[in-house]
Amino acid sequence: MDRMQLSIKKQTLPNGLKLVVNEDTYSTMVAAAIIYYAGSRTEEEGNTGISHILEHMMFKGTEKMAPEDYSKVIQKMGGYDNAYTSKDYTAFYAYLPISGLETFISMEADRMVNLKIRDFDEEMEIIKDERRYTTLDNPVEFFMEKFWLNLFQTHPYRFPVVGFMEDLEKMTLEKVLGYYNAFYTPANAMIAVAGNVAFEEVLDLVFRYFGNISKNGNPKKDIPVEPEQKEKRFFKLKKKNVSPIVAIGFKTIPFGHESMYAFDLLSEVLCGGKWGILVKELVYEQNLFTSLNCESSYLRDHGLFSIIGLPAPGQNIFRAAEILEKKLRNSENRIEEEMLYTAKNKLLTEFYFNMESVRDVVFELAEFELSAKAEDVLRYPEGIRRVTIDEIRSLIGTHFTEEKETLGVLHG
Repeated sequence: MDRMQLSIKKQTLPNGLKLVVNEDTYSTMVAAAIIYYAGSRTEEEGNTGISHILEHMMFKGTEKMAPEDYSKVIQKMGGYDNAYTSKDYTAFYAYLPISGLETFISMEADRMVNLKIRDFDEEMEIIKDERRYTTLDNPVEFFMEKFWLNLFQTHPYRFPVVGFMEDLEKMTLEKVLGYYNAFYTPANAMIAVAGNVAFEEVLDLVFRYFGNISKNGNPKKDIPVEPEQKEKRFFKLKKKNVSPIVAIGFKTIPFGHESMYAFDLLSEVLCGGKWGILVKELVYEQNLFTSLNCESSYLRDHGLFSIIGLPAPGQNIFRAAEILEKKLRNSENRIEEEMLYTAKNKLLTEFYFNMESVRDVVFELAEFELSAKAEDVLRYPEGIRRVTIDEIRSLIGTHFTEEKETLGVLHG
């Protein structure tokens, strides 16, 4: 067994359902999730937010399960459950005693084919309220929504997960059921399990409850291709009584790409703690910003490297943004071996710490299997260790050119 105590096994059922399991003999609990490949990525103009809507409706019960019974059953066993929708997928998960795994699997199999949506109009009002308080009434989130709309011109990653209000207003039960029948099928789903379980026993359970499901939808496959960005994009948003924000973004590599390790390290080198190049100079030495955060995130089709900055009080936000841009492009030759060494140690510490939790492991397995291979999670430490300083430096000149930049400014 790997020194991280990961023992990954997987199999695909004849009906297309994927199963990924990590056998962890040290865990006293089990984490389980079912992932459907349905998110903003699989949505179209006019139907934005439908993946998130269906996530809500999945808790409305089935032919034999009353609304809210699903969560009550999980809680009665001493576990908890939740769900979320992302730009790539929708996940339903539970953390519970090992004895409850069969119940989780049986209820998910029931929900895959026997969903009975009740109180549709009432739930839609809740979702529209969520749209209002999370985005429309939240200047920062509204600004970040505009950021994604500028970053992507044609790819559905531009759509907000919660959907546009005009689409929510005209959403119908028929549309949601059609989406459910198309996307919530065995061939468009994956079950991930982590805990003190035997793979063969989990496989038997999955075969027992999912093996005979022949539901065969027609998921959308023709995802629009985002054209290459050839000129800088800039937008500004003015809102009353807001703290100014600068957001810089670059589309990068998709999940599973070999350069993931280098981008993760670059995030730390630029903004990691007080020693990161940009943080040290622009926050602590020049007092231009009160905070700077770099993040490298990855989706199935694209990645995003972003820098979010909060200018210090009294600073001109447009001048601050211009200085940040220049410092970013001039940081290539300021990267030192000691910085890279520190960044590697930090990321490895975080990785090993996360691998101690079956809750974290189950999502690592799911995300790696979704876009690459679940086994690739085992390669992460070595991938981080072998990155060279030249690789880190080259990312700046290759990916952070002016014509590939999207810059947004939120100001009062």
